[in-house]
Amino acid sequence: MTLLKKIEGSLVPLLGAEGFKKRSGEVFTVELAEGFVGWLGLNRAKHPRGLELNPVVGVRCQELEGLLSTLLRERPHKYVPPTLSISLGYLMPEQQYRCWVLQEDAVISSVADMVAAIVRYGVPFMESACSLSKIGELLESPRFSSAENAMYRRPLIKWLMGDREGALEVCASSARQFDERSDLAAEHFMQFARGLESLGNQIDA
Repeated sequence: MTLLKKIEGSLVPLLGAEGFKKRSGEVFTVELAEGFVGWLGLNRAKHPRGLELNPVVGVRCQELEGLLSTLLRERPHKYVPPTLSISLGYLMPEQQYRCWVLQEDAVISSVADMVAAIVRYGVPFMESACSLSKIGELLESPRFSSAENAMYRRPLIKWLMGDREGALEVCASSARQFDERSDLAAEHFMQFARGLESLGNQIDA
């Protein structure tokens, strides 16, 4: 049995006992409040002594991500991407990057330690972020999201909370940085901005 198979054989049952469902790749989800899903991704890298895993935990707001897919004319996905996420180590007392190196002779104990940390530090974070207002607050911090990720989601949070004017203002403010650009990233965001504006016009009509 390969090291990867040993890890999966230990990891999936332990996470399953905590309510996590295995998805494709290295992604797991857990049901939280209605419309919100707890998200776990395991970044994997080779290590001289085995395999390195870096857990990334987050929350996905299904309504927000569904609307984003619609505006971008993309096929909606059930669990990718998370609305916001953070490497687990930054939620732990040390507040720094943390990975687990899994070796052939200590898979079970290492996996158990990692799952315990996910349950102790990751799950409470997921549960605390199950509202649009909390996600909006966290997206203001670069710790929880890249600037690009927040640029799409901040206006949608305002929109879904009923502040349509504020949503369009935030979107327009972000769009101004693309005024002199014609690359794919610029076109992608401008398509989003046009979609949001058009949605507002449809409601007003």
